[in-house]
Parts: sequence; C-alpha cells; structure tokens
Amino acid sequence: MVSFFQGFSTGGGRGRDIQSLKVELYETISPLDRGAEATLEDQQRVDKIACKLEAMNCVKEPLNSDLLNGKWELLYTTSQSILQTQRPKFLRPNGKIYQAIYADTLRAQNIETWPFYNQATANLLPLNSRKVAVKFDFFKIGSQSDTYKITRVWSRSIGNYLFG
Repeated sequence: MVSFFQGFSTGGGRGRDIQSLKVELYETISPLDRGAEATLEDQQRVDKIACKLEAMNCVKEPLNSDLLNGKWELLYTTSQSILQTQRPKFLRPNGKIYQAIYADTLRAQNIETWPFYNQATANLLPLNSRKVAVKFDFFKIGSQSDTYKITRVWSRSIGNYLFG
C-alpha cells in the first residue's frame, strides 16, 4: 500500500534519489583511501555519481550560499598534491584532512592532521556562481612556512559541497 502523503514527508522521489546517490557515492569512495587506491575505473564511477548529484543540486548559485562556508572533511580527491601516492604510505598524510571554505571572504584552507600538520591557504577567484579558480598563496610544511603563487582551477563545480 502506498500513502498519498509519502511524497510530502520525504521530499518525493527526488529526495530519495539524492539520498540514494549520496549513499552510493559514500560506499564507492569508502574503500579507496581518500582516492589513493582508486583505479581509473573507480575515478570514472565516482565522477559519474558526482555529476548526477550536481545535476540535482537545488542551490543554483553555490558560491553565494551560506551552506558552502565551513570546515569540511576530505573523503575523496584525485589531487596528487594531496594524495602524495608517489611517496611510501608511511610518508603520506595519515590523519584526517580538512578543507575550510569561506565564500564570504573568498578564502580556502587545506589542513592536514597527523603526522605532518601541513597547511595551504588560497584565494578563491570566482569564474561564475558555480566555479572558482584556486590561487594558493601560503604553505606551511611541518614547522616551515612560505608564500608561493600557484593557481589551479577546480575541475568540479563547488556545488558538490552542498550535498553534505
């Protein structure tokens, strides 16, 4: 028996679809060691699920949303500068990695925890209301810190963050 009110309490089929995609994404990335163990096929599967979630995002201008601001735990990335897969496993970040995003000031910070506690801080340069270029300007490697100018454009829209 199907209730007429079922759609109102769960957000309808769209809400269930989003939730099932989130579960599928989490189950797909969980065994991949933040992406360090991902094969090309794994990366393509994660990308496909993420694209489906992006298409269902009801926040049309994520960069202008307060939902983006905060400290987010990194669960998956394809960034070799973060994963450091060319290093032996014991020389890679072993603790949690966070990314703090402050859309109101257009700043972001990558924060590694144990054992190295490295950090990188960047300016966010809006390309449109869904994408930014990331211009790193400060790095702290262990106890050393320095200022560099490196620019990288995010390959994904920032809408992914709004599905937390």
